[in-house]
Amino acid sequence: MRLISLFVALAASAAPAERRFFSRDVDFWNRAAKSSQGGVWLGETPPPPGPARDLLEVPTAENARRYLEWQRGRLARLHRALEALEVAASEEDRDNSFLLFTRDDCPYSRAQVSLLRDLPVTVLRVGESPALWSRYDVTATPTLVVRGRVFRGLTDRALVERAWRGGDRP
Repeated sequence: MRLISLFVALAASAAPAERRFFSRDVDFWNRAAKSSQGGVWLGETPPPPGPARDLLEVPTAENARRYLEWQRGRLARLHRALEALEVAASEEDRDNSFLLFTRDDCPYSRAQVSLLRDLPVTVLRVGESPALWSRYDVTATPTLVVRGRVFRGLTDRALVERAWRGGDRP
C-alpha cells in the first residue's frame, strides 16, 4: 500500500502534460512534400519537358547534342526577333535621328562622323544590325539615312540638315 501511495504522490508532483494548440505537428513550410520528391529537382520546380530537362536528368552525349541543337535554334530565333525589333525601332526613330553606316577603316566614314558630331546620329559599324544594312541596301560607307532618305558617300552637313527639316531629296 505504501508503494501505491508513493506512485500517486509522484504522479501528482510530476510536471503537467504539455498543452498544444494543434493536435499534431504542422508543416508550415511544406518541407515534407519537397523532401519526398527526390531526384535532381529536390526542392525546385522542374523545367518543362524538353532537351534541357532531358540533359539534366540523363546527361548523355546524345542528350547533350539534342540540347545544343535546340539552343542554337532558339538563339537563331532570338537573333531574328532582335533584328525585327531593330527595324521597327528604326522606323519609329527615323524622324528624330540619323542612321550612319560606317567602317572603322574608312576615312570618309570618320569624316562623316566628325561633320555630324552634334546631331542625333546612330552609328552602325559593319556587323552591327545586319537587317538594317540589308534594308537600306548599304554597299558603300559612309551611308547616311535621314528620315528614310539614303545618302551614299560623304554628305555635306547643309544637305543633311535640309533633309532633316524635310527639304531636299537625294
